[in-house]
Amino acid sequence: MQKNIVIMQLWSKLRQWRIRIPHISNFCIMFFFISIVTIGYNCNKSTNAKYENIVKNWNGRQIILPELKTNYGNIVSNDRFKLVTRINGDCYPCLVQLKNWSAFVNDVSKEHKVSFYIYVYISDTIIYNDLNRKELHLNYPVLFDQNDQFRKLNNLHKNEIFHTMLLDHSNNVILIGNPINNIKLRELYVQTIKTYKHD
Repeated sequence: MQKNIVIMQLWSKLRQWRIRIPHISNFCIMFFFISIVTIGYNCNKSTNAKYENIVKNWNGRQIILPELKTNYGNIVSNDRFKLVTRINGDCYPCLVQLKNWSAFVNDVSKEHKVSFYIYVYISDTIIYNDLNRKELHLNYPVLFDQNDQFRKLNNLHKNEIFHTMLLDHSNNVILIGNPINNIKLRELYVQTIKTYKHD
């Protein structure tokens, strides 16, 4: 599933990159076809078409970011980029993924101006606080979304792969897909943050 989104996202961004970033167009073409050769043969054509349509439908869509209580501190909003994700906090394996998010936040924040909005849908914040203290040690604010507002306001897709997005200064979707457990998609996020030109 996670491999499929790489192909779909690369295809979605290829034309845009050729226009906005001409000097890396050859890189994008090479990256796209390498991905096709290495992982494309495992993908079902009908599934690919389905994911491609989802990515196209979300590309450029404006996202609503509800203001919610955080576990501590405030999120410093940055006008250039916002990386947004929704995590099901009532799912232990999903919640543990916040460890990887913490590392990703730290790595990206060192070199790039990106605001992170991590919405945690959880029925009991005490559970999160206890897990964070004992195991997660997340040093970045998360937003407690007990009513699942982020999902409802934006009518998110039922597939959680599509619950992570890179937004521009106007909260429009640039990329969609979870980069945490997918190196190629992670590289695509970082490359886009480095080179994307806002309209």
